[in-house]
Amino acid sequence: MEDVVKIKGLAIAALAASLTAGAVTTTVAQDVPNWIGVSVGNTRFSNGNNNFNSSNTLSGITSATSTENSDSAWKIYLGIPFNKYLGLELGYAKLGDQTISSATASSKATSTAYLFDLVGNYDFNESFSLLGKLGMHRWGVNDATTRSGVGATNGADGFDSTYGLGVQYNVNKDVGLRMEWE
Repeated sequence: MEDVVKIKGLAIAALAASLTAGAVTTTVAQDVPNWIGVSVGNTRFSNGNNNFNSSNTLSGITSATSTENSDSAWKIYLGIPFNKYLGLELGYAKLGDQTISSATASSKATSTAYLFDLVGNYDFNESFSLLGKLGMHRWGVNDATTRSGVGATNGADGFDSTYGLGVQYNVNKDVGLRMEWE
């Protein structure tokens, strides 16, 4: 299980629809509104070597006949600006499921994370921005395994650093679209 929980990155090539909450502003940055967003994307699970195959272990299954190590993911987040160039994003992500099975056993691990990121923003013009993220997340993995008809569950959690890059296109002053890699 230790190898599986070393998830590198949260979401790859996430397309985010980020809606600014124009009526809600902070006292520090009156000109920059808070923002809320929803992202969808894809995750890939790894064992720390950026690969996953039937020789890796999940809940003691060492000779897998089937593995599925990528899944759809989503996250929701709230952004709080400090100024025009720097803000804080807080969020929750459902990172998808991973399955592995053999002739006598099967296991499904579900991963989630709570996000805490500093977000840097550089506006090229009114429509396009470059984004950079640096932060941390608290991840959790819950595993349900059935072996020879007997079920068991376990879990693991921890903290890891996060980082990402992206671009944002502002459709208008209240709606923006993001493409990002985390």
